[in-house]
Amino acid sequence: MRIATDGSCLKNPGGKSGWAWVAEDGRWQSGSIAEGSNNIAELFAAIAALKATRRLETVHLEIDSQYVLNIIQKWGAGWRRKGWKKADGSPVANAKLVELLLDLADRPGLTMEWVKGHNGHWLNEFADEQAGLAARNQTPVSRGRYSKDQIAERILADTKERPKDRRTASGFKPPKGPTRKG
Repeated sequence: MRIATDGSCLKNPGGKSGWAWVAEDGRWQSGSIAEGSNNIAELFAAIAALKATRRLETVHLEIDSQYVLNIIQKWGAGWRRKGWKKADGSPVANAKLVELLLDLADRPGLTMEWVKGHNGHWLNEFADEQAGLAARNQTPVSRGRYSKDQIAERILADTKERPKDRRTASGFKPPKGPTRKG
């Protein structure tokens, strides 16, 4: 199962934040943080995605956060060994979230890849949109599912030429008719 995650912070750090993940089968989840940072929102997104998929045998995370990817692939094991201290001896920021992320990521069948954000990748664009909405609206945890037809529509739209600057152009618009729960 392919899943994209993203976080959003309206004023980094200390501002309203949101997080989201979206799966290729149409499922998605998002939530808000009253006061956070972009890194905290990115951690929440990855943690929520890993929690939601812990029963699946294979999961492929597509993450636009080098911070989250590096925690899992490079820094995390050393931080844990050193009692949540970095190489320079300073404490690891967001240590409790980092520890939870590492615990959830320690499983067979999990692969990850970095994807460039705001570059037309439909799963990432949808996660970005949902994270931004959650941050702006300070919505509690929301979840939903798009139909296979809506997913196919989004994939087909994704193959068309996209504007270079996704934030100032017409931008990503999710297909109409999501079912929201929560």
